[in-house]
Amino acid sequence: DESEPLHLDDTAAQTLAERDDYPAAAAAFEKFLSDYPASNLKPNAEFGLALAVSGTDRARGLAQLKAFAEQNRVHPFAADAQRVISQIEKAR
Repeated sequence: DESEPLHLDDTAAQTLAERDDYPAAAAAFEKFLSDYPASNLKPNAEFGLALAVSGTDRARGLAQLKAFAEQNRVHPFAADAQRVISQIEKAR
């Protein structure tokens, strides 16, 4: 059994996201969330998943970003989520 990574930077999901391979990144973030449902990195992975999904499906990504922002108001990525939400909504 693989041990949980200490940082998302150490995951395939993050590497794929940085390469703008959004479908593969989304699948990898979903796998991380499935493999480590109680992880302290769960909110980070949910944010990464929402960003990856928004790269291919803006409406679905927007919904996920809004859910993340609502559920994680004090998370360090909350402001980033709000910024991306605004960008997506302006691009409509």
